[in-house]
Amino acid sequence: MITVFQKYAFQGFALISRALAVLVFLLACGCGKPQAEKTASAPGSPKKKSTADETLEKGILTLTQNQYQLAVVFLENAAVAMPNNQSASYNLGIAYWKLGRLQQAADAFEKSAKLSTTDARPYEFLGYILGKMGKWDDARSALRKALSISKDSPQILTSLAVVECGKGDNDSAFSHLNQAILHNSDYAPALYNLALLYKDIKNNKTLAAEYFRKYIQITDDTNRAAKASAFLASLEKGKKKSAKISPDLMPAIAQTPVAEQPAQPEPDENKNTTAQTIAQPPAALQQEAKPSPAEPLIKEANNAINERSFDKATVLFKEAMAKDADNPEALWGLILLYRDHLDYNDMAQNFYLKFKQKFPSDPRTKKNSIN
Repeated sequence: MITVFQKYAFQGFALISRALAVLVFLLACGCGKPQAEKTASAPGSPKKKSTADETLEKGILTLTQNQYQLAVVFLENAAVAMPNNQSASYNLGIAYWKLGRLQQAADAFEKSAKLSTTDARPYEFLGYILGKMGKWDDARSALRKALSISKDSPQILTSLAVVECGKGDNDSAFSHLNQAILHNSDYAPALYNLALLYKDIKNNKTLAAEYFRKYIQITDDTNRAAKASAFLASLEKGKKKSAKISPDLMPAIAQTPVAEQPAQPEPDENKNTTAQTIAQPPAALQQEAKPSPAEPLIKEANNAINERSFDKATVLFKEAMAKDADNPEALWGLILLYRDHLDYNDMAQNFYLKFKQKFPSDPRTKKNSIN
C-alpha cells in the first residue's frame, strides 16, 4: 500500500513509480582491495584477478540479472574476504533489500557508509530502508548524514520530507520540499508531493493546482499525470457549477477528489549501470496531525477564489489570520490573492514583507520581492 494523504491524517507513504538502476560499485572504483589478495604477474603481462575479485564480479553480475539469492551467496563471500571493500557491502545490501531482508540490508548499508566519507548513497539508501521499517528517527538521522555529504540534493530533501510526514511533522515536510524545489524547480517528486500536501493537508487547492500543472508538464509518469489532470478537471467543473449559484450562497462541493499517493524518490543509484528495477512501496503508517482553527476559513477562502468571489476571499483570509496568527498559509493566501487575482501588487509586496518578518524560516521568504 502506498502513502495516502487524507485531511489531517497521513496513513503511510511510498515511492514514485519510476525505473531505477540497481547500484553496483564496479571494481574499477578501487574500493579497498586487500594487498594480500593481489596476485603477482610477470612483467608486461596482464594482472591476474584475485579469487575475491572474481567472486565480487560474479555477485555484481548475478545482481544485475535479478538472481538475488545467488547474488547474496557471492556477495557474502566477497564481503568476508574483503571486509574493507565498499562495493561488496553495498551491493550485498541491495541484494538483501530485493529479497525483503531489511534488517540485513540496513546492516550492510551502514557498514558501506562507514567505509566512505564522501559517498552519500549508502546513507541515503540506509535512510530509505529504515523508513520502510518504521524507524523514523533513525531514518531521519541517516538521511541528514547523506545530506551533509551531498548538500542541497533535491532527492535527499524529498526523502527527508517523506520521513517527516511519517513522523507526523507536516511543517518540516513542507520545509524540505520547498528547499528541494528551490534547488531544482523541475524535480518531479517534490512537485507532486507539494501538490498533495497543499491539497489534502493545507486544503489549498489553488496552490495544489499550481504544482500539479507544473508536474504534468515535466513528468513521464502517465499514471500520476492522469490523476493530477483529473484533480485539475474537477476544479474547472466546480467553477462552472458555482457560476450558476448566487455568489452570496456557500455551495457544498459535490465531490471531493480522491486523495492520492505522494511520490518518494528512491536513493539515487549508480547512473553508469544498465540494470533497472521498480522499488517496492514502504509499509503504511497512520499519524494524526492537529488542524489549525484557521484552516476551515482558509479552505472557504480558496473556494471563494475558485468562484471568483475575491472580496469574500479577502475577508475570509483576514478572519483566518485573526483565528491563528501563527498559520502562515492565511497570510500567504492573501498575498497571492492580491498579486494574482486583484493586481494589487503594492499591497502584495507590503504583506510579503510582513510575511518575511513573521515567518523568517519559511522557504518562501528567500526572494526579496513577491512580484
